Amino acid sequence: MKSALSANDTAAMNRAMEQLTQAQHRAAEALYRQAGAGAGGGAGAAGTGGGRAAGGGGAQGDVIDAEVVDEEKK
Repeated sequence: MKSALSANDTAAMNRAMEQLTQAQHRAAEALYRQAGAGAGGGAGAAGTGGGRAAGGGGAQGDVIDAEVVDEEKK
């Protein structure tokens, strides 16, 4: 990729970016498979109910929805 950048070769840059994108997709797919297997369900079960279980559980997640208010600007 660095050689394509230094040579200003857009075709080589596009090929390198495509390879990086494909590698990222393979890594994401593997992570999703691991997450589905760890939850006790397949990919279909994780895809349909996974978001609701994580967001609606309350005590299960550590995510807190908050808004930052700058008191000095009021």
